[in-house]
Parts: sequence; C-alpha cells; structure tokens
Amino acid sequence: MDTDRLAEQLKKWQTLDDLYRYFSTETRCRDFLFRVFYPSGIRCPKCGGIIVYKCGRTYHCEDCNHNFSVTVNSIFHSTKLPLRKWFAAIWLLTNNKKGCNACMLSRELGITYASAWHMRQKISRSMPQDDKPLRGTVQVDAAYVGGLLRWIATNRHNSNPHNYLRNKVSVLGLISDRLILKAIPDDKWHSIRPILERYLDPNAVVHSDSGKEFMRIDKELPNLHYICDHSKGQFVNDGISTNKIEGAWSHLKRQVKGVYHLMPRKHSQVYIDEFVWRWNNRNLSPSERIAAFFPNAKVKITWKEIEQST
Repeated sequence: MDTDRLAEQLKKWQTLDDLYRYFSTETRCRDFLFRVFYPSGIRCPKCGGIIVYKCGRTYHCEDCNHNFSVTVNSIFHSTKLPLRKWFAAIWLLTNNKKGCNACMLSRELGITYASAWHMRQKISRSMPQDDKPLRGTVQVDAAYVGGLLRWIATNRHNSNPHNYLRNKVSVLGLISDRLILKAIPDDKWHSIRPILERYLDPNAVVHSDSGKEFMRIDKELPNLHYICDHSKGQFVNDGISTNKIEGAWSHLKRQVKGVYHLMPRKHSQVYIDEFVWRWNNRNLSPSERIAAFFPNAKVKITWKEIEQST
C-alpha cells in the first residue's frame, strides 16, 4: 500500500486515543498490517508461493507446508507484546518532537524497561535517512553531541580540560531541502571528506563556517564554497549563512539533553537517524507521519543485530 493511500485511511488519527479506538482488538491490528505489508496479495516468505491459506491468526503455504504470521520478517517478528502497544510506541516516537525514551515507553505502555528499550531500538532502526546527494545550496557544519559531565571541568585531578568531550560524539551535518547527519570518529578532514563526497552533488554550493577543516573544500572538492566567519561576528554574510544547520543542532542537543540524557557511542547513529527522520517529516500531519513510517517496518531486526551494532 503506497504512503498516500495509507495516509488517506489514517487521516482521522489525530491523537493517541484515536489510534487506540481504531485498533480496539488484536485482529484489527493484524488486518491492518496485512493491508500494509501485502497490498498485492500474500506470498510465502520461505518459498514465494502464492497458494496460501489463512488458519486463524497464521497462514499456511500449500507448496512448502510453511506456517507463518503476518508479522514475519518485520520489526514485529516473533513479538510477545500486543500489537496495540507497538502501534502506540510508534505513535509516541514519530509524533513527539524530541522523541521518547525507554523509561517513558515503559511507564506509558505498562511493560518492562528491557522490553521498552528493545522496542524503541527496533522502531528507531526503521527510520532510515535518505541517501540521495543534496543539491542547491547546502549548509555544512560539525558538532559534538552527547550527555553532560559537569564535574570534569572542575575536577582538580583532571590534567586535560578537553576530556569533557570523551562522552560526546562528533557529528557532521548537511542541510538543504532535507537534513543529513552522520556520526564520525572525529572532526578531522579524513573523516569529513568521504561523507561530503558521498552526500554532496558536484554542482551543490556549500556554505560553512570558518572551521579549518572546511577550508580544504575549495582545494579538494569540485563544489563552490562560501564562508560565514563567526569569529568576526558574521552570522549572515551577503546571504551566506549556517543558521539552518545551527537550528538543527539546537533541536538535536535538546533531544539528547532533555529526553535521552546521553547518547551511547555504540548506538549514536540510531539516535541521530531517528531525529533526522522526524526533522525531515516535521511538516506532515500525525496521520501522514505514521503512514510514512509503516512501510519501513517490513524489515526483520534481531536482538543480536542490535547488540553487535556499532
């Protein structure tokens, strides 16, 4: 089912209460997933057979005798939680401006913290960034994002005042008509260049601040490059600005500080992807936003994949 048709069906969902009233039973949840995941008819996930019979809540393939559920090979694969709670979690994560942490999901849904964390990870990993190169005028900047360690700067045993960065993640941001954020090992040119080459159209015009790493764009990339020198008090210089990407940094840092409180390096890109997905869909209505999410849910994510991710 395409996103526009799905959004048309879900247009009456404006609140979480609307969602709960619509999905009053588990059967309605499964019927909804069937329409989303199999708009052209169901096929066996094992052999691809089209002779499939419904047997209660499961389906049976006549060709290979395989039994499967409508949730197979999706983020709901083998879940023991009611689908209503999954849908409520999706609503909270996609429609809360700064996201929703596992503690909040645990309280609101009445599930354990471990289940809420696992659920949040799967939903967040179903919010991919668009990998198409950016065109037109692209603002580029880098920032450190992560939790606060207030005691480090005043610790008398601390010999290096820059250790406060040890719990933060370097992130490179590019923005034009949409936002792209990528976690990088450090803010050096050897880490920045591959991302710029991948996500900048050769004809894009780059605006950046006067950071020394960005000075190499003129020499090593084909893009036109203009600088807004913040050290000279310039924030808009003849139309050259980085204010849009600075606004994105502000929202991301408020999300980490106010909701998640820290951003583990191991899962940093997951938190960033979740933020970028909401940012790029911020102009959609709640029903359109959740309709844009569900097609991405048809991917199997295991606990082992989550734990081994870096």
